Amino acid sequence: MKKLFMLALLLGFSFTIAACNGEEEDDEALLEEAADALAIYSTDINDIRGNFRVPLEGRNNVSISWELSPEDTLELGDTHEGDMEEQTIRVHRPDFEDGSVDVTLTAVLTLGDYEVTREFEGLVQPLDEGTAAYDSFQDLYDNAELGDTVIVTGIVVHTVGDGYFLWDGEQTFSVYQGGDVELGDEVEVMGEYDSYQTLYQVGGPDNEDVISTDNDYSVDAMGIEESSVEDFMNIDSSDKGIHGMPHRVEGMIVEGDLADTGFTNYYIQDIDDPDNFILMYHAQNEGALDWLGDNLGEYVSLTVSLYADHSSDGKLGFFDENNFEYEILDVDVDAMLNIGIQEVEDMSFITAGDDVEFPTELETGHTFSNWTSGNADIINDDGEVVDRPEETTTVTFTADAEYEFDGETATGEAEVDVVAVGTETTNVDETLNLDDGEHVHTEGIVTGFSYSQLGFFMQDEDGTPIFVRGFDRDEDWIHELEVGNKVTVFGTLDRYSDHGNNQRQITDDKLLTSNDEGDHDLYYETDYSMEDIVDAFVPYDDDEEEGLRGGYISNRLFTVEDVSFDFEDFGDANYQIGDDDEEGNIIFDIDQLEDDFDIDYDLDMEFESLSFIVQDIHFGNHRVVVTDYELAE
Repeated sequence: MKKLFMLALLLGFSFTIAACNGEEEDDEALLEEAADALAIYSTDINDIRGNFRVPLEGRNNVSISWELSPEDTLELGDTHEGDMEEQTIRVHRPDFEDGSVDVTLTAVLTLGDYEVTREFEGLVQPLDEGTAAYDSFQDLYDNAELGDTVIVTGIVVHTVGDGYFLWDGEQTFSVYQGGDVELGDEVEVMGEYDSYQTLYQVGGPDNEDVISTDNDYSVDAMGIEESSVEDFMNIDSSDKGIHGMPHRVEGMIVEGDLADTGFTNYYIQDIDDPDNFILMYHAQNEGALDWLGDNLGEYVSLTVSLYADHSSDGKLGFFDENNFEYEILDVDVDAMLNIGIQEVEDMSFITAGDDVEFPTELETGHTFSNWTSGNADIINDDGEVVDRPEETTTVTFTADAEYEFDGETATGEAEVDVVAVGTETTNVDETLNLDDGEHVHTEGIVTGFSYSQLGFFMQDEDGTPIFVRGFDRDEDWIHELEVGNKVTVFGTLDRYSDHGNNQRQITDDKLLTSNDEGDHDLYYETDYSMEDIVDAFVPYDDDEEEGLRGGYISNRLFTVEDVSFDFEDFGDANYQIGDDDEEGNIIFDIDQLEDDFDIDYDLDMEFESLSFIVQDIHFGNHRVVVTDYELAE
């Protein structure tokens, strides 16, 4: 019995040794597999220009640590939790005159009792020639030139959209598309000095180093400017350091399109003078936008900062929901009544024969009754169109307004205009001979769509074009339009003139009044080369005489033969005219080419013919919408 027991024990011991050896062999194989798969993805290791991250765990649950050389160029930084634990490698770039530095990163991979190493050779590039570090943002604003590589240091006091604001103890400075920083971090940033509208900033920084944490970032520490909505709108935006500084204002949180941007936004509106309002930046933090939505209709005192003075939208306000002060205030009932009246009077009422429906109550509690027509022969008191006029006519309506608050009642009168669209129309050519700002009722054939601008292009039968801009994404009818439909559109004639553009368009208070749903022939310009198209553009000039028809090529439909592309790193297919950007480019949206035509875009692709509409022109770059193509054999 003892021999049998001993034999069994020995067999069991032998099996255990074999199993352990198998596990060790498995660990060794798994470790080698993880080491072979290891790579550094967060930077081009042969062209290192800023901090980057390396993994601390690899395939098969392998642990990774890192050794760096030389230590005065590369330094281990903070660790970061996420889908995979990572560690920052802090990079200290040499001065320009010292040249680049060869570096080595050694990964030490561990699994069980086994360890293996992998080396990565890289190159750290020197600082750009002329790179300067600034002790204060005012020094930066006074001395740096756009395009310079700069180094700045400050405390993170606001996060906003894809970036944040630093504070140097006196002023603020913006970092766009910055990395993983938190409020109160002291951060050193290096990158190209750039600007967005009136906001000066570093965009897409090369390097961000968190020097210290938990610093005082409160708006009180920054110093709050006691202000008003009107004062805020009168800020001197040429003062670069004013952007991001806190101002305390009082106003009503409202929603709409008070600034005529073509989009619905939140505003802080002065209840004593509703014509004064702050447009709240649509790209600020979602938390800030949610707060505005949750407090819609409230009268508040809050701290707001200037983001930028936009060339078309005006001053844009923002706040960081984690760093602002606010108070919900009681309001004067008469002032509140005026807010509601202003909201109704800002509404757009247009009819081309359909009955008009007037508001009876707003979400804020304002009520409106006894709507009365100023011309009942066209539209009666109930908003019914009695007789559609030949010429477009404005009918003025009045209503009794009332608002109750805290036991008090205020009453007044609201007055709104209803545009009754006439039956008369003009073709595109006749419309373009009218003055900017006039109401127009225009007939044309749909040639294509601009999804970025939420509009469509149309032309006369002889090819004279115009753009219809800025419809609501939720409008069902625009999605039902098809190329070739003959339509009539009512709106306001104006001109898109930003960046030297000269695009004539129909915008503001637009209404599609008819659609024959037909498939009419389109007119294509065929006698122009790519170079001819660029040369034909007539830029907008404020000094030109009124009635200037605009750049001949804007909105126009062309067919060009024998086309191939270069590729620009901003992600668009780009036909270059000449040797540099100053001579002009024609830029094609790759996504539009793929989505509309279901083709796999190839940079070597050549077209025997290509048809497109010139959508608009920015800085000599002609952005286009492709309508048809034929590939070269």
